[in-house]
Amino acid sequence: YNQRIERLLNVRARQHMDVFQFSRETIHETPGRHDLGVFPAHEEGIAVRGRAFGPEEPVYTVECKRLPQPHNRRREYLTSEKEEKSRGAVQRYKLGIHGAGLDAAGIIAYVQKGDLESWRLNINTWVKELIAKPVDDARWTEDDCLKPHPKFKTRGKVLVSRSVSSRIRGHSIGLTHFTVDLRASSQRQFEFSQEEN
Repeated sequence: YNQRIERLLNVRARQHMDVFQFSRETIHETPGRHDLGVFPAHEEGIAVRGRAFGPEEPVYTVECKRLPQPHNRRREYLTSEKEEKSRGAVQRYKLGIHGAGLDAAGIIAYVQKGDLESWRLNINTWVKELIAKPVDDARWTEDDCLKPHPKFKTRGKVLVSRSVSSRIRGHSIGLTHFTVDLRASSQRQFEFSQEEN
């Protein structure tokens, strides 16, 4: 899925926002690999919100998770369970494993069973469980709950939410959550329409 979405986003960027390019499995200033990184497409870099980004510096990073995960990793969209390696998407941003120096980042949920709104409710239930009983070094609060994103309308196959996560060091990070319905054929989900070929 990450490979397909990287290709799709690069085609869209060339058509509509040629100042950006997307790359999978990127490393930058943190110990972990980002599933997707958004980089300046020009060797001079780019300025975003008054900050200069060099050509090797991600402007935005994205973690990707499937939903559901195997039962022993059911909350991995948020966090890994106690004593486990830090694999949770939100957890990695909270612990500084991802997103160093960024104010905003994203998470894509590839939904393979269940509907999009149910997954948002599930994730929010897990956040409340983590507030009551933490399993990692991250500090979980109500701000970690997914709320409807005010700038994106819900469209049939994608539900966009937002949250704000405090980090163990530094300022908070705003997360945009893209929950994508892959219950239909995943081949059709990321293919280009005839007129775009």
